[in-house]
Amino acid sequence: MFTTGLMGIPGLWIFSWALGKIHKPGIPIRPVVNNRTAPSYRAAKKLNNILNQYLHLKNLYTLKNSTKRANDLTKITLKISYRLITLDIKHLYVNIPIHEVLQTTRAQLYKHNEKTITNQICTLPEAMLNQNYFPYKNKIY
Repeated sequence: MFTTGLMGIPGLWIFSWALGKIHKPGIPIRPVVNNRTAPSYRAAKKLNNILNQYLHLKNLYTLKNSTKRANDLTKITLKISYRLITLDIKHLYVNIPIHEVLQTTRAQLYKHNEKTITNQICTLPEAMLNQNYFPYKNKIY
């Protein structure tokens, strides 16, 4: 059940590029990595479907459609004393502790599923989160 459609696209490499953050002093770069050709891309899509099926989480703060949210915000009447702010998260993904993510995922799965199902599901994210790579200047990191 968990092994169909998980292979990457043969012969294609992950590629990356950089975008300048022109709104910041010194114009630092934002690395962009296209993982759609990575072997783990299809596995990640499959894993997302599996986790949505087996994890019973209330997604109260998930934004699925930014256009709809922008339209909803235009309908809000603000008082003169209100202030709107935006936040920029620095180094969000590189600071997520992989071991804790895996422990939390396993604990949440155990709450609603059998041990065998939980162990099968957890094998895939463990492999994916511990096998990251990307090319840069003709080298693989």
